[in-house]
Amino acid sequence: MPSSPAKIGYLILAHNNCEQVGGMVRILSSGNSRIVLHLDASVKGLERIDYLSRVRENGKVEEAEAIICQWADWSLVAATLSGLEKFQDGGDPVSHVALLSGSHFPIRSPLELETFLSEYSNFDFIETCDAQENTWVKDGPNLERFQYFYPLNFRGERRGFDFLLSLQKKMGVKRSLPEKLRPHLGSQWWCLRFSTCERIFEFLKDHPRVKRYFKSTWIPDESFFQTLVANLIDEEEVVNMPFVLYALTPRGRPYVFHNDREPFLVGKRHHFFARKVSPQAGTLFQALEDRTSRSDDRVTTDTTPAALDAENVEFANKVESYYPLRKPFPGYLHDDYRELFMAIEQPVFVILGHNISDTRVEQLTESLNSISDIQFLGRPFRKDVVEFTGVMEELGLGEKSFEIRDRYTCQLFYEFFSRRKKGIVFLVDPDHDFESWMSFSHLQNYFPICISDQSGSVATRYEQMAIAKREIGSPDDTKVQTMDDMQVVPYIRNLCSKGFSLTARSCEIGAVRTGSAATAQKDKGSIVETGDERVGSDKRNFVILAYARSGSYLLVDLLNQIQGVRCHGEIFKKARIELDEDMLKKIPLNLKQRNEQELEYLSRVIELSDAGTVGFKLLASQNTAIENHVIHSD
Repeated sequence: MPSSPAKIGYLILAHNNCEQVGGMVRILSSGNSRIVLHLDASVKGLERIDYLSRVRENGKVEEAEAIICQWADWSLVAATLSGLEKFQDGGDPVSHVALLSGSHFPIRSPLELETFLSEYSNFDFIETCDAQENTWVKDGPNLERFQYFYPLNFRGERRGFDFLLSLQKKMGVKRSLPEKLRPHLGSQWWCLRFSTCERIFEFLKDHPRVKRYFKSTWIPDESFFQTLVANLIDEEEVVNMPFVLYALTPRGRPYVFHNDREPFLVGKRHHFFARKVSPQAGTLFQALEDRTSRSDDRVTTDTTPAALDAENVEFANKVESYYPLRKPFPGYLHDDYRELFMAIEQPVFVILGHNISDTRVEQLTESLNSISDIQFLGRPFRKDVVEFTGVMEELGLGEKSFEIRDRYTCQLFYEFFSRRKKGIVFLVDPDHDFESWMSFSHLQNYFPICISDQSGSVATRYEQMAIAKREIGSPDDTKVQTMDDMQVVPYIRNLCSKGFSLTARSCEIGAVRTGSAATAQKDKGSIVETGDERVGSDKRNFVILAYARSGSYLLVDLLNQIQGVRCHGEIFKKARIELDEDMLKKIPLNLKQRNEQELEYLSRVIELSDAGTVGFKLLASQNTAIENHVIHSD
């Protein structure tokens, strides 16, 4: 056992996402830690004052000397060194430094991390891949990062950047690392012992050429600390793995966690942080704050460096299988559009089929547009022309607007969807495009229909994508429907007649049967019956078990339109009680009282509701005790 607990210094590199950083500070401040914030120097004046003030409301934060940072630039390393100097110059000494960004978020409590680092106090956690023996980079140069000069920024001065690189290749330039260092690459984010950080400072002081060399390498934040740790620290003392749960897409972009990944991240995870978390993922942030705040001082017995590594490798492989496509779609390059797509409530039917004739398309157009709740778009992803039946002029498109369609797929469809309440149907021939249409799998009510083909290739390829999506934490359980050509219109017509939201793919409706005990005790998160009093004994009861952004609010509204049915919202919502004013007057409880009297509160909601059938909505992990009760109630 370690002689003393770990005291962690958290170094956060931020330039925006004030609320997200504030939430992270609020969680980290509960532990034995120091927090240093490097706020990009591009944030100036009143905006900077306001940002720092709002973050400091959540905990004690020290500010590092600010530097203007650019992507792939030495400035990111300089900002990190600036933050490390803050830990070195004064204040309580720390045993470790964890480097985080403003898009990280804790998925386990600080106390758990402190216990873990105390148990493994003789290790540095940093990814160090030998660039001469392995290819760590997914998309872009590997050893070339070290062999050429990169004095210009890739994003800000792209033409000059490309010209200088081409010139150096023609001239045969080949740089080598000073002090016989062996080049290494890895994730920018790490957790190092502070003694290792001090050793790096000493080495740089004695060898100033090293810093000068790295200032003109390509993306030095992924090589500077990685190379120095690999060369200065014994291999046995380095855990070669990313310290956070993360993955890169096939083109090297970070995978982004959204609200629909809540069940995955809030569940049992070995890692202590996740990256990258979307700033729009409000429900996910709330769930993670709840998760980290209720953790005790015990670390799961199977959390070891090997377990961390295995979890990250498994997750990275699943993300790789989820992104076999190279075109941008929501959740990939146009990340913000994924959140917007998830808020669209009308259904989208994608009919997949090979070589559908023009005559058949005309027949489908007439048949589908005869359904009052449907609009048929035709074949928008054809190779030869752009075809949005009936809305070309509205979208500002011509038959040859290929670049607009292919480059701005997400924007184009979102603008179209957001103006309509009707369901949408369109055709896709996988020989023309098997990529862009997959973006619609992020919609709440998404119905892929495969017209039967002898090989079954269309359905098989879709199922492979859907399985990969579910494995990385999505609640999506949509399966492609395979049917004969003539069955398509009756199938869509039948769904429309039943009401779209009742087929929302992420919701389950289950009955809360009568005969359950109203008085109960909590025992390790479960409900133990202690009496014979019934909950809602003279009513029929139900619960909607759902994930966030799954269309469940629309389902609640529709159920409330049925005579004799009363469906409440999230009556166990963590931040507030989601009841209308009349019910709040009947049940004047605050959150603390509600949480202490869960079953009695549920019983009163049911009994005082003016309907014969009463239900409510419960999100995953919102209230474990109530969830266990409604699932196991007999």
